[in-house]
Amino acid sequence: MTCECGAGFCGLCLIDTNGDAHAHVRVCPLMPTGAAGVFHSAVVISSAQGIVKKRRLVEYLKQINNVNDRVAVLENLTNDLKDLKIGVDTTEIM
Repeated sequence: MTCECGAGFCGLCLIDTNGDAHAHVRVCPLMPTGAAGVFHSAVVISSAQGIVKKRRLVEYLKQINNVNDRVAVLENLTNDLKDLKIGVDTTEIM
């Protein structure tokens, strides 16, 4: 995919590919089993991006030293995460 600023990035895992992303997309770790090529349906792209968003959120929350604070932040985000279809359980941030 290409941003309007001209940067190329993988539409699945969202990493910056420093230009043309076609070579990366063919080997992206979030490429669904059995899929091939560089063009994917909106469902496949949305699913892959959801995985990345969840991973990034969990990594961010784990940077909060106090476990109770982590849980409180996650609880405060519950409705927003539900709207974004990102499910994170408290056990994932311990």
